Amino acid sequence: MVQYLTRLGYITATIVALYLLVFFGLRLFFRRNNSDAGLVTLKVSRLPALIIAVVVILKTSLSVLVNYQIVVWIEVFLTAVAFITVTYWIGRVLDQVVFYYLKQYAEKTEAQWDDVLVPILETVVPVLVYVIGAFLALQSLGLNLTGLWVAFGGLTFVIGYALQDIIANFFGGLVLLIDTPFRFGDVIAWKRNERAVIKKVGLRLTQLYLIDQHCEAYIPNSKFEKQKILNLSRPNPNYYYTVTLKLSTEAEICRTSDIMEWVALAHPDTLGDIDSKLDLIDRYFGRAIVDENTHQKREMGRLRLLAEREANRYLSQVEELFDSLSSRIDEMESGGLDRQEIRVILEEFTAICEVIGLGVVPADRSRKQAQLEESPELHKQGSLIGNVREWCEAWTKDPDLLPEDHSNLRRAWEQRIELLVGRTNKLFQKLSNPDTDDTRLDDAVSNLYLWIQESFKTSRNEWQKPRIWTSELTLGRGQLQEKEFSAKFYVDDITLERFQRGYRVQSEINREISWHLRRNFLVH
Repeated sequence: MVQYLTRLGYITATIVALYLLVFFGLRLFFRRNNSDAGLVTLKVSRLPALIIAVVVILKTSLSVLVNYQIVVWIEVFLTAVAFITVTYWIGRVLDQVVFYYLKQYAEKTEAQWDDVLVPILETVVPVLVYVIGAFLALQSLGLNLTGLWVAFGGLTFVIGYALQDIIANFFGGLVLLIDTPFRFGDVIAWKRNERAVIKKVGLRLTQLYLIDQHCEAYIPNSKFEKQKILNLSRPNPNYYYTVTLKLSTEAEICRTSDIMEWVALAHPDTLGDIDSKLDLIDRYFGRAIVDENTHQKREMGRLRLLAEREANRYLSQVEELFDSLSSRIDEMESGGLDRQEIRVILEEFTAICEVIGLGVVPADRSRKQAQLEESPELHKQGSLIGNVREWCEAWTKDPDLLPEDHSNLRRAWEQRIELLVGRTNKLFQKLSNPDTDDTRLDDAVSNLYLWIQESFKTSRNEWQKPRIWTSELTLGRGQLQEKEFSAKFYVDDITLERFQRGYRVQSEINREISWHLRRNFLVH
């Protein structure tokens, strides 16, 4: 008995020491390292660990009493408790830690598949964990599960046959997952050009927010994946709108076209040459309705355009430096690069990074190699990232924006900036440690350059300026009756204002065009 008590004391002391070490020692370590994942994991593990510790101590204390039948049943029960506890712990860790950080990771990446995959895994994996845990707990109680497995298999067949539509919807969701034609929050057009927002792709249903009806719709995946879908948010949330007017044959084509183009270009929420917009905004924006709100919109729009022009100045400088670097690498890398050429290339790329707002942080104990990080000093001197943030802040002063638009804008551009820093860092590492026979560095530079233009921002958007199209309509016996003028323009971000921004801008431009045409005696 003394030996048994001594052994039990050693085991209890060891378990208590381990418990204190893990849940107090590691807690201090995670706090010092600002590890939120570690702290949350410890929090959700405390109760399961305590239960497992008690189970281990009890099973150890009962190990010398195996001759009693009740002790055997107690040990079996404790084993089942252990399986249930571990299953509960795994489920909690998956919910509070794994899927929480997977969703954060999915928000930061450009890939679309993870936005769909993570919610599906979040639904399916815990169910599988609890089912397996339940079977193991029942098996530990001595129940013969062979018949249960057979019954389960037969039941699965019957259920599968009865629920063909649900299974079709599930695989329809997988098709959407594999093809990834959209991300959550994207604006799409489907059916009869109805506009909707992707809210969620579930195991059976896709959840949509219908913009015009201001309601939610739930579409079976098997039907939704067969629909013809236009993604209006890709490659960017700038969407093409049209204002059409029918005028008499006496309307002057050149004068009418000029006024329509100037009005569309003067609006602060459309795309086009910024200098031209600043020249026209006082004369051709907000003239139809003159009030304090219109004046505020004009002034806030002017400040936003000035901030964007400054950001575009740095962006244009970055684009020119990338063009120069790509040409230099193309000349040098034929036949391989020597150390001197690699040093020259790295110096030029570092200069580009400084314009972006990234400084080189040398390697130390916490990092094995040098890397790029945002530099407050470079932002003060003037940088692309710093000016993009100032432009974003000026954008949030738009009086037409809703309160949630402010945080959405900041979050969207911070995500883009984070992606820019990450991609630039990858290229920096590649240029810092290239193979001497590497002949594809120009491709790596070009890929980053193209990503900046297509997914971050571009200063060269002449093709996005408003355009005017005219046509002649004939009625009756071939007689010319009227002329049709169409002003086509891009709205800066159709996801703002609860996805109503494009309609508002379209209405305001239509009103301004009518006012200016009447003022110039071009319509009655």
